[in-house]
Amino acid sequence: MRKRVLDGGVRTLCTAASLIAVAVLAGCAGPRSDLPRPDPDVVKRISTEIGERRVLLRADDSDRLFAAGFPIAAVVAGNFPDVPSRPAIGVRLHDLTGYDDSEREAALALFGVGERPSVAFVVDGSPAGVAGLLEGDVLLAVGGRAVRGGDGASRQAGRAIAAELKSVGEVHLTVERDGERLEFTVGSVRIADMPVRLRGSNRVNAWALGRRVEINAGMLRFVENEHELAFVVAHEMAHNALRHHRAVLWNYLLGTAGDGLLALLGVLTPNLGGLSAAAARSEAFEYEADLFALHWMAEAGFDPQQALDLWPRLAARSAPPRMGRPVIRSHPPAPERTAFMRAVASELRAN
Repeated sequence: MRKRVLDGGVRTLCTAASLIAVAVLAGCAGPRSDLPRPDPDVVKRISTEIGERRVLLRADDSDRLFAAGFPIAAVVAGNFPDVPSRPAIGVRLHDLTGYDDSEREAALALFGVGERPSVAFVVDGSPAGVAGLLEGDVLLAVGGRAVRGGDGASRQAGRAIAAELKSVGEVHLTVERDGERLEFTVGSVRIADMPVRLRGSNRVNAWALGRRVEINAGMLRFVENEHELAFVVAHEMAHNALRHHRAVLWNYLLGTAGDGLLALLGVLTPNLGGLSAAAARSEAFEYEADLFALHWMAEAGFDPQQALDLWPRLAARSAPPRMGRPVIRSHPPAPERTAFMRAVASELRAN
């Protein structure tokens, strides 16, 4: 009985709230002009155009990141044999099921992609490019074994290619191109096993996460050329290859231990020791990552001279520095950092 009374009271309150909301909205001030109603067909067409632009922009971002990351990863593998590496051919695969439901119509219209995996991008000069694979090639078989379509088809095909490369160092691919069945034997190069992943954030930032690199879409909008992008990727890979994250963590633990000892003596330092120790060598780590990045991008065929304006432009976006040096600072100031990079780039050009 009590429940029925409570339910009735709740329904009454909801009804009253709805009536009040309708009354308030009816009394709200509106525009003075008679506004035309948009044509639903036009709205639908514009919505489709926006969806296609979104899909095309993300595909372009992925291609640019892959084009920069693949040759840098190959250089890292050649210079740091202790860094985990793997054989690769230099292609990015995609299939229709890899897109969100709302994006599949746009992906089909833009790329003609179906449920069977196809080549989305080929890195210039990569084994796949040298062998003659082209964007749009539909993958039929890997090592003589048929490739299936459907959910996760591209991932499965990628694993099949990786397994073939691991066992024999090359892979035999059967593709369909313009209705014709073609056969390719593709060699491989070893690349550092550091996946470079695109994040959808518009913030201008990038991260080294130990075994992988993440680059925001905002960073791809910010860089002015592919040389700057290659430098960003190489810089983050350098942090990983040089194990800077482990060193920072170790320094932090040492500083935290110092905080604990001081606390036993009655001196409270709310994590100041840990944070200070973590930042103690951070500026030097940034310089070192810049140094290796410039060398690696040059070895990969990019021009270090065209990456020297990155830090000044990034600094110009930020608020002016406060008076004095911060107590804790993890990155060098842009002027010092840029001067350092110019000296390194000049030496590279001279040699």
